[in-house]
Amino acid sequence: MSRDVAALVYSRKFGSMARKAVMAYFAERANDDGSGIWSSKQRIADEIECSKQTVLTTVKALIADGLLVEAGLHKTTNGHTIIYDIKLDAVASLPRSRGSDQGVQITTGQNLDRSSEFTSRGQAALPKPSLNRPISQKTSSSSRMRARESADFEVPDWIPSAAWNGWLEMRKRAGKPPGERACQLAVEKLRKLADDGHPPDRVLDQSTLNGWSGLFEVKELKNERSGQSGRPAPGRNLTASIAAALDLDRAAG
Repeated sequence: MSRDVAALVYSRKFGSMARKAVMAYFAERANDDGSGIWSSKQRIADEIECSKQTVLTTVKALIADGLLVEAGLHKTTNGHTIIYDIKLDAVASLPRSRGSDQGVQITTGQNLDRSSEFTSRGQAALPKPSLNRPISQKTSSSSRMRARESADFEVPDWIPSAAWNGWLEMRKRAGKPPGERACQLAVEKLRKLADDGHPPDRVLDQSTLNGWSGLFEVKELKNERSGQSGRPAPGRNLTASIAAALDLDRAAG
């Protein structure tokens, strides 16, 4: 996320609530130059609480107005999704929102020298102090990439979304957001556990509650089955009794 891009977008008028919401969603996922944004249209609709058709129509209009551009394709498990770039110079030319910060600054692709940036009062803009934890840029970028991939991942219908999102949020807070490949492996693990009688929502909730990155058999179900493992199955007792009776009849004959 770029704080500068988000601040610029929030300080401008876009003409409607839907246009502002979509641009704000994109800005919070953009690089510092406004590039590298991707997400499924359904995911955007769910996040900003509108219909998928509204997102499609709004994005198309923003592209037509020169505020967004299509920059390429990003592969997903179900095909691909479009990568968008925000045109920072076009956004900066929009009218300001009432009460917005008059000193908002942004670095565009055409001007990478911050020494030449000025506020509206003509004073040189001071660099903003970082609010991020002191971790390497490479680590931070990798973590953001994995978080973006997990947010864009298409979850199968048989996995409850509430349980899945809760597990993702727990991992993000722990600083271990899963990437796209990790999400694929998690789905396969949930499928195998479900085949063994462990419901996906209970598996996910168990890991979320305990702060586990991995997915495991539901402890309560495993213990119940362990307690019953020493008891002969009723069906087997009946079969054995019938076989024994037949053997006795043959011996008597």
